[in-house]
Amino acid sequence: IGDKGLAAVGAALGLLCDLQQVRVSCGGCRVGNEGVSRISRGLKEHVGLKSVNLLLFRTKVSDSGVVDFGEALARMPQMENLVLNLCGCDVTDSGVERISAALVHMRSLSTLSLIFSKHGVSDVTAHELGGVIGEMEKLTTLSLNFDACDITDAGAHSITRTIMSLRHLTRARVGLPGCDVGDAAARRLASAVARSPHLVAVSVDVGSLLATSVQQLRKLVQK
Repeated sequence: IGDKGLAAVGAALGLLCDLQQVRVSCGGCRVGNEGVSRISRGLKEHVGLKSVNLLLFRTKVSDSGVVDFGEALARMPQMENLVLNLCGCDVTDSGVERISAALVHMRSLSTLSLIFSKHGVSDVTAHELGGVIGEMEKLTTLSLNFDACDITDAGAHSITRTIMSLRHLTRARVGLPGCDVGDAAARRLASAVARSPHLVAVSVDVGSLLATSVQQLRKLVQK
């Protein structure tokens, strides 16, 4: 599938009534910014959407393609579930800033999953996203993955503060593989996750720390 195929899907979305959930998976397809813009236009017609899964990993989407999607998200304050996979896309801090701006309006989110892998996604993104996510009082499930991004200890500290502010978190996944995060910053982040009082499921891959269960994580941070 390419941009023309997504354009057809976007047009069909615009014609549907009372849509509650949308899942679009185009991983590895010949999809670019035009296709995402067409999908976003279709989504803008559904301000009552509760769930959106947009999987665009290994596509040609860049910062400009994220603009329309961010604008569509900002029109959906009732959304409860958002999954956005931009792994392998040419999206940098500039593009993620548009996502952060949209998330400000989405106070009803209970589940949020964001995946990036790009040099150009840096501590700036971690700080901006962290500040917005930390205000989401209803969030119970959070997955943040920055694979081989330009995240350093400063970005890890921002994520740590975010985790510490989420009092109702039950499921957490934080991945910073291939990032320049030292052991001390990694341990502080892992400790913040481990202290979440309602945690039942966890996955942490930061620096030299790797844990895939709550028990394993809490043992690691106690050493």
